[in-house]
Amino acid sequence: MVAYKDYYAILGVQKSATPEEIKKAYRRLAKQWHPDKHAGGKKVEAEAKFKEISEANAVLSDPEKRKQYDMLGGQFRAGQDFTTPPGFQGFRVHVGDLEGLGDFSDFFKTLFGGGAFGHASSKRTAPFEHARQRASRDWPGPDLSPKEEEISLSLEEAHEGCTKTLELSIQAPQGIGMASKGRRVTIRIPRGVRDGERVRVSLPEGDLYFKVRLQEHPLFRLEGDNLVAKLPLFPWEAALGAEKEVPMLSGSVRIKIPPKTNSGTKLRVRGKGFAKKSGPPGDLIVEATVVFPERMPDKALELFKELALVCQE
Repeated sequence: MVAYKDYYAILGVQKSATPEEIKKAYRRLAKQWHPDKHAGGKKVEAEAKFKEISEANAVLSDPEKRKQYDMLGGQFRAGQDFTTPPGFQGFRVHVGDLEGLGDFSDFFKTLFGGGAFGHASSKRTAPFEHARQRASRDWPGPDLSPKEEEISLSLEEAHEGCTKTLELSIQAPQGIGMASKGRRVTIRIPRGVRDGERVRVSLPEGDLYFKVRLQEHPLFRLEGDNLVAKLPLFPWEAALGAEKEVPMLSGSVRIKIPPKTNSGTKLRVRGKGFAKKSGPPGDLIVEATVVFPERMPDKALELFKELALVCQE
């Protein structure tokens, strides 16, 4: 068993790096760590670093080796114990590919097969023959660890539950690698799902999780199980009391506004809030807000003046 090497981290590039970016990073690091530029104890460090950089470049600059490396690389972290899976196949090693590339690490040899590189061809035969024999066995398959996507829902959809159909690009095995293919996925959203919760969909390629993101609503905000909404009241409604039709996520409810209701007063309507997966819904919290009509007739203004005088007495 050997330690896994992160070739991307060694070259300081992202896994999505282009061949040109890899070449540029290698040239920069090779120039920095070339043993001829160092002396004494620093030279020993430079030789080890230069060998590591060269090995990373030998893999990532070769499209086939890079594809093979990426097939297993996502399952490990740098320094973690690494061994190829039982029956692993698909990593075909050709002698011509490896000539002149120098002395590789045990990790490289474990991953790609082989023994001593750069020796006479008669000494290469046995290890590469062994690699070809292993190629006839079954590859156990790609990494099928759970994947996660996000799905955006309105409050109404989350409150009532719904079914959503999405077109997704799924990574599926093809030969010794992976390929993207389109798949229509149907997601059943349970009633009362909350922001941040995950909904699982089982696919032949593995489980896919959808993290729920609730959209902002123009009328309501969600506080726990309760729906909170502002209720505009004209001054005379707030002063004298009234009956008002209040919207809900599904339907509406008629409530009584008591006289002398101040702006900011909260009225609770029990059982008319957000749905729960089990049990009764939360409450609807109505917050009174006193507003004036856009058009105020002169007579109304005169009445307000009279009201002001009466209240000052």
